[in-house]
Amino acid sequence: MCTRWGWVLYELLVGVLPLDFHKLSYDAILRRLREEEAPRPSTKVRTQGGQSGATQERGADPPTLARQLRGDLDAITLKALEKERVRRYATPSELAADIGRYLRHEPVVARPASAGYRAGKYIRRHRVGVAVAAGLLVVLISFGVAQTLQLRRTKRERDRADRIMAFMTGMFKVSDPSAARGNSITAREILDKASADIENGLAKDPELQAQMMHIMGDVYDNLGLYARAMPLVQKSVEIRRGVLGPENVDTLKSENNLAVLLARGGHYPEAEKLVRETLDTSRRVLGPENPLTLGSLSNLAILLDHEGRLAEADQLDREALDISRRVLGPEQPNTLKAMMTLANVLWHEGKDAEAEKQDRELLDIRRRVLGPDHPDTLNSMNNLASVLNDEGHYADAEKLYRETLDIQRRVLGPEHPVTLGSMSNLANALDNEAQYAEAEKLCRDSLEIRRRVLGPEHPNTLESMNNLADILSHEGHYDEAEKLGRETLDIRQRVLGPDNPETAISRYALGTIAARRGERDKAFSLLSEAVDHGLPGYALKGIEKDPDLKSLHGDPRFDALAARAKESAAGTHK
Repeated sequence: MCTRWGWVLYELLVGVLPLDFHKLSYDAILRRLREEEAPRPSTKVRTQGGQSGATQERGADPPTLARQLRGDLDAITLKALEKERVRRYATPSELAADIGRYLRHEPVVARPASAGYRAGKYIRRHRVGVAVAAGLLVVLISFGVAQTLQLRRTKRERDRADRIMAFMTGMFKVSDPSAARGNSITAREILDKASADIENGLAKDPELQAQMMHIMGDVYDNLGLYARAMPLVQKSVEIRRGVLGPENVDTLKSENNLAVLLARGGHYPEAEKLVRETLDTSRRVLGPENPLTLGSLSNLAILLDHEGRLAEADQLDREALDISRRVLGPEQPNTLKAMMTLANVLWHEGKDAEAEKQDRELLDIRRRVLGPDHPDTLNSMNNLASVLNDEGHYADAEKLYRETLDIQRRVLGPEHPVTLGSMSNLANALDNEAQYAEAEKLCRDSLEIRRRVLGPEHPNTLESMNNLADILSHEGHYDEAEKLGRETLDIRQRVLGPDNPETAISRYALGTIAARRGERDKAFSLLSEAVDHGLPGYALKGIEKDPDLKSLHGDPRFDALAARAKESAAGTHK
């Protein structure tokens, strides 16, 4: 337990993880965790120089920050990271207690209590008198204003470090022992408590408060808890606009994150307005070729893609790709991301041949530059397989999906979220080939792991439920398919809201099940609700050609539904 929070404390103080796992295999990561000791935080800051995330965030030079971390903070962090259980803190409460002692300038348990050390702590606890004497000394000597400014800067950075440590102490503190359940407090519970306390806990340092809100919003977003992420990111944007100004880089980053969350909630007009404002500011302040500007350009293209405005998205993606190739180089990560985004839009446009060409080129580059086992290479393999599947090249798609899944199981592990996504993709491909038994087994396995690892309400878990219901429907198991589809819809309505795009997709899926079993009235009712309540633009445009709705063709209601879907897709930007 404490080892985990030692990693959190290390990253807050230094800005990077204790050990570098970049481009390492899963076995190499485990070996490094077992055999290598983390460097002291002060040493890590000094060796990284200006590249340290902490020095960049705080505006402090590396030697100054290293001096602040040397001693107690080094000792507390390394004790929390000890590999031997008996040598590290036994509980989060012990870690919190030692942090509290540090903040009160008392001797900490993590360091040997020598006489000199205790004397130094005594002086620190009575630093008012020492500060007065030091101030008089500064006045008496000739350093004058320069030294005074340096002292103010050091004090400001030290106050910020103290505020971080105080907030960390609050995260670990459990006021009601009966609610704490000993050592069984989860990371999610601590995160929830911290997000609830952050409004008051860092009120004296709004810049730091906004940074922590931004980080917590990212964590909630990655957990699929969009409703919890939204108010934190909104508040981060508000604070950064007021404190740093609307043209600050950190403000623009928070605005980009907020636009993504708004889009996930189906608030397309608000998301588009915000991302266009952010893009305009980035172009004016940072320049049209800045990586942050290109990121905003890609975000706008992705949003337009979801709205079904594919021609506009295509144009923006090509612009971003051209700039990236010219400015960054044809094989840089941001250039390759732009290629992937364009390929996705081409796929949604129905330009499968051009999308396949783009995906093959991207895959060749990533295999050569990054290697065959790199996550980005595997992502490109997945994308190419999806295009092949859409083109009807089912055998080729299945082969590539299986190759991707085999590598991911070996490199990432069988329960990694990306591995589970590939299991779902392969199940869908097998479904298209009418290999229903294997497709159902894969989908059930993926669903069982996602429920256990991610939780029953995570977006990926709900996606697996939806996919399994679709496969069961194709097998003719309509009752089970409808029951699972209804369960998925109920959870999405409760967690995401009735007008969220994912909720609309669940209604649409239930409509296809009803159509396949010949329940026309129910099918039209569900499909109409989906069209009127948030179905994404690309799905609206695909209704007319959806093979699951063939039984409805020839009914005047279907023609009316398809026409209304086209009108909705054309009007999503209004």
